[in-house]
Amino acid sequence: MKLFRIFFVALLLATTLPIQAEIEYIELDDGTIISYDLDAIDGGVDIGPYTRIKDRSYHWVFRKFWYEDGYRQGVYGDGKNITDIKYGKERGREIYDPDSDAWYWLDAIFEGAKATDKEVWMPYVYQDEQNGSTDGKWVRYNSAGHMIKGWYTVSSKDCDIYPSQAGNTYFYDHKTGAMAKGYRWIDGKQYHFHETNGRLLQDKSYNIDVQMNLQETGYYCGPATVQAVLSYHGIYFTQANLALQLNTSNKTGTEYADVARVVNKHVFNNAYPGQGEPGYRAVIWTTRSAGYSARELFEARVIRDMETADPVFVAINLKTVYPALPKANHLVLVTGCTMDQSTGRILSYVIDDPYGGSQPYTENGRKKIEADTLWNAINNNTEPGYIW
Repeated sequence: MKLFRIFFVALLLATTLPIQAEIEYIELDDGTIISYDLDAIDGGVDIGPYTRIKDRSYHWVFRKFWYEDGYRQGVYGDGKNITDIKYGKERGREIYDPDSDAWYWLDAIFEGAKATDKEVWMPYVYQDEQNGSTDGKWVRYNSAGHMIKGWYTVSSKDCDIYPSQAGNTYFYDHKTGAMAKGYRWIDGKQYHFHETNGRLLQDKSYNIDVQMNLQETGYYCGPATVQAVLSYHGIYFTQANLALQLNTSNKTGTEYADVARVVNKHVFNNAYPGQGEPGYRAVIWTTRSAGYSARELFEARVIRDMETADPVFVAINLKTVYPALPKANHLVLVTGCTMDQSTGRILSYVIDDPYGGSQPYTENGRKKIEADTLWNAINNNTEPGYIW
């Protein structure tokens, strides 16, 4: 048996030129070459027991199929395919070609075609890597159909299936071929890869060294965070004194506008800055009403304040950040973040938390939070808002 080859040739022509025929050349197992005028074909055509032409577009892909006893392998319904438990989908299977002494993946998603220049989800169980897990790994095959291992940067000619990946860099495990995600040490150096799609991220991190004291009462998160910001600027008040200045109540806590007013008064000598004047501003909205654009604006403002070393006050739903704790409106400080420079989006935040009950889940009150988690904690809060 041998790998059955199909060659597609597309002629992309300017509209001012006469239309020319698109010719498909097919090589059968016995070496016979058959050609078809694609413009003369409507639908599909059968070529003996071998294949059926179905694709019609101006971007023909170069595909190869594997046949055993005259039947294409790796298609949906192939009894040798693997179905992963996590997604409940039939994925395809590996085959060994003695002619090239190599293993290839037959992709059920592409009607059994040999996977080339594309990513493949491979369940761990397929290569005896399960270890009790029902999960799997993303691997990638190059233009020859060989699994990529090590560093790989996608070129424009290698991304017909994923055009948005052009220029992205990935790392695939030297042994298993698994795509790296998150933080990974490679050859003695730490790299950061996107948690979902695996592309190498060009990170930029910010950190503001703020000393946070524990809040002295259950409703003093406002005075405690204001105390931390003022002391960062060399201005010192007790939490009790700040509670008076902030009009903090044991029933309603501290209003966001009062936080901005008190900090502006002492840091900028202007309790109510006008447009264009330096100072903190309070932003509030109703629960879950903020959309994607509001999140983008929040991220941009955080980055701006990190660059000027100004902590940002954020009101969060305590339970969203700490699932073991009850729901509560709680004020914390954003004192750091990590940004992907290629997109300008924030990947994670660092918060400083004055609440004693959260300390077991932090490192001395400091906690790193994924960007999605913090935004959900703000937007799902009973009183969403931030002071920047």
